[in-house]
Amino acid sequence: MEKKTESLFSIDDGEIMLSSLIWWSDVNDSLIWEDEIFYVLAIIYGIVSIYSLVLLPAFFRFYFSFLNLETFLKL
Repeated sequence: MEKKTESLFSIDDGEIMLSSLIWWSDVNDSLIWEDEIFYVLAIIYGIVSIYSLVLLPAFFRFYFSFLNLETFLKL
């Protein structure tokens, strides 16, 4: 009795690489993709900037609390 092996996918590796190369060339030539990626990166950069600006006063409050001499003298 011959054992038959079946893979989960019916596409071989060569076809997967070819389809991914075709997809990448389509994306690489598209100005819409370029614009959308730029906008997504700009939004992420803005979120990180706003987050850091919100945490900045808390950081300075924590940092300058160690410079208070009364805190050191109470130890």
